[in-house]
Amino acid sequence: MSSLGTFDIGDEVKVTATFTDVNGTLTNPTALTFQVEHADATEVAYTQASPEVANPSTGIWTLTFTITVNDPGRWYVRSRATAGVKAADEDWFNVRRSVFATP
Repeated sequence: MSSLGTFDIGDEVKVTATFTDVNGTLTNPTALTFQVEHADATEVAYTQASPEVANPSTGIWTLTFTITVNDPGRWYVRSRATAGVKAADEDWFNVRRSVFATP
């Protein structure tokens, strides 16, 4: 698990997941889910069919989303491929508290 850094409410977050087969060759999974857990433990799931998920090249998948909720603290992101390629990874990042009532 690694840190993606610190973000403010309103920032765009981009997470990249790389998938390879057992030989190390970049390979696309046929079933992929990104899960985002907010600091308050609310979870949001994104699949490869979600508009926030992109596949810019073989084996490379990205999740891009904007932090729109005022939920400061540590957030987690998990990428998980369950078919074609089976692999998972988790990362985390911090969201700073805003001094504004409606950031």
